[in-house]
Amino acid sequence: MTETDFLELIGDPQQFSREMASFRESAAVLSSSGEDLIERYPDQWIAIHGGSVQASAGSLESLLAELDAQAIPRSGTIVRLIQREPPTMILAAC
Repeated sequence: MTETDFLELIGDPQQFSREMASFRESAAVLSSSGEDLIERYPDQWIAIHGGSVQASAGSLESLLAELDAQAIPRSGTIVRLIQREPPTMILAAC
């Protein structure tokens, strides 16, 4: 891949850098606020964009509709189901 190919792929480097910084902020919120998110959004779908929770809903479809209504881009938005109880995982040795 040439530098020109790479620039065509990512578009404007400054815009790409801003979008990556925003995504890093959102990822940090998700990883550092686990208990707080469980308290505030139990068993809800949440959308984190720009470093904060922008929407929450009881279903994924409703959350996506809310994102669209607020004109929040789906790309670069972290969507996660916040569960009060973690799912049970069954591990088996083969």
